Amino acid sequence: MVYLYTGDIQTGKSTSLYQLIQTFPGIAGGFVTPTLHDGKKHIINTKTLEVLPFELDPESKEHGISVGRFLLSQEGFNSATAWTKYHFMSSEVVIIDELGKLEIEETGFHALFSTLLQEKKTNHIIIAVVRKSLLAEIMKKYTLENPFILEHPYDLSRILKS
Repeated sequence: MVYLYTGDIQTGKSTSLYQLIQTFPGIAGGFVTPTLHDGKKHIINTKTLEVLPFELDPESKEHGISVGRFLLSQEGFNSATAWTKYHFMSSEVVIIDELGKLEIEETGFHALFSTLLQEKKTNHIIIAVVRKSLLAEIMKKYTLENPFILEHPYDLSRILKS
């Protein structure tokens, strides 16, 4: 099953997911990308709660990918992809935070999401965060004809605990 967790930009989708994995540690595989206390986006492993920087300073020497006003860490993309592929083998639920413009352009987490869609079993649940303004494009891009669409704030613990 594919669930698209959607809402407007900066309404707390990622923060809600982060709070959920803190409340129910290890309940899902994958990653979340909340803005933390330093005001920057980080990638967090949903199983181990390992935190890596995701949003880079514009003057950073690290190779990054530009999207909108953000410069995002290639290392962050690589780590999140590796975690999610590993978790997908042993977890019924994986979270991808988030699918957006990069994935529509076939970069970012495009290859990861495409692979998960191809390899998912009937018992797998994929929860992908998608901003509301890109929902139709993401559904078309990945030929998602009947995903479950959950509007933020939706209590995702209802899905994870069932």
